[in-house]
Amino acid sequence: MAHTPRLLRHWKSKLFSLLLATTVWFGVVGRDIQDESNVEVPIRVKCAEGVSVLPLEFKTLKADFTGPSGKLDWLREQIGEGRLVATINLINEIDPEAIPQGRTTDRPWTFSSKDLNLPDDVKLKHARPPKIKISYQRKIERSVKVMPRFYYNDGDEKKEVKVGDPTAGIVGEGHEINWPSTFCQPATVKVSGPETVLLKMEHIETEPVNIGDLKGFYPAKAELAQEVQDPELGMVRIDPHPPKDGVTVMIYIDPERKERKLKGVPIFYIKPKLFIYAVTIKNDEKNDIEAVDLTVRGPATGVDKLTAKDPDILAAVDLREPLKPNVPREMPLWIKLPEGIKLVGKPPNIEVTLSPIEPKKTPGE
Repeated sequence: MAHTPRLLRHWKSKLFSLLLATTVWFGVVGRDIQDESNVEVPIRVKCAEGVSVLPLEFKTLKADFTGPSGKLDWLREQIGEGRLVATINLINEIDPEAIPQGRTTDRPWTFSSKDLNLPDDVKLKHARPPKIKISYQRKIERSVKVMPRFYYNDGDEKKEVKVGDPTAGIVGEGHEINWPSTFCQPATVKVSGPETVLLKMEHIETEPVNIGDLKGFYPAKAELAQEVQDPELGMVRIDPHPPKDGVTVMIYIDPERKERKLKGVPIFYIKPKLFIYAVTIKNDEKNDIEAVDLTVRGPATGVDKLTAKDPDILAAVDLREPLKPNVPREMPLWIKLPEGIKLVGKPPNIEVTLSPIEPKKTPGE
């Protein structure tokens, strides 16, 4: 019987095993070599304390990756959960003490795989943009005034109300905001951010507070805005440092106020005990008058009830101060109004002339 070499023994089984192993190897290798393209990743900047980075030209990075399929599955999961971030780490790259005072400094940054904290076998193939410019300034801290912002819902539309704007009807029928009595507590907070921005900054605004359908006194918690609009730099991030209890906006909602003109309010005289003069009063047009028109403002319900001859309204000339006879003198009217009602503008000026009254002669004199 002929001797069969050991290498050729059971050659069919060996050939089958080789083909099977080759097929599996190609399948595994072919499955591992994959790409993940056009992934959008947010850009984040980390820097040392004392450095403030200005708004970036690009907020996201578009990237192409390559790597084993299992690792790319992990990458897709990170992207879906928003945990994949392109981090520009400047902590050891910029010395805050070396930044010129009051100036912006620029430096380039080229993206690489390490900026995305990728596994060793996942590589960044392409980044768009591949390089960006980083602009930064000194970071400073200062105290600024807190300014509240308000809004109300008009149907499906959200409308903002600026401080001081008339708001009759917005905060409930027949009511309005009492702006002089509306304030924030605390009145000021510390903020930190780019030097040139903070030196121009007069106040920090709260996020808008809903004032729809409120009445009376209303304290509302408010978050502070974290971005400010700079005419040269655009939207710039700042860091407010409110107290641990946060910021409270104290809002006072009063009955709606309205203006009304009262025509023909009589002018009274406040005279000393011994007074022997005739009084002539002229207005700005030099016409003799005995009454004056007044424009008042107050709660609508109170203003609507007023009349020119209301006993609680007084327009008077104070004649207790010595005046020279026959010499015209300009002076303001003294105005007294009911509580809660205020005069619009200054009291009107009038011209007063005193004329001595000749004593009546008796018969035989």
